[in-house]
Amino acid sequence: MYSRRSFDIVSCVSYDDLPIVFSCLKSLNLYLKPNAIYLISSKLNFKYLNKFKSYFPNIKLLDEDTLIPDFKLENIKQYFRNLNKDPKRSGWYFQQF
Repeated sequence: MYSRRSFDIVSCVSYDDLPIVFSCLKSLNLYLKPNAIYLISSKLNFKYLNKFKSYFPNIKLLDEDTLIPDFKLENIKQYFRNLNKDPKRSGWYFQQF
């Protein structure tokens, strides 16, 4: 007999992802049925993301700037500026950690 395993999902959410988050959460819960869905995002996005908690009580919001002590997106942007490089892609590098 098949036994369903318990699992959580972790996903990074940028400002550009906000328009599709509801659809993603709906599908994840419908088809995969995780215990919890951890959304790592900027605290600036929490006002928008908190609206989904009434639909999906299993989501947990994590502030991207508090996951690793003293390590923030701004640190990576400054690193690129110090190299005289465009910091536009800093968010992608930040998510790799």
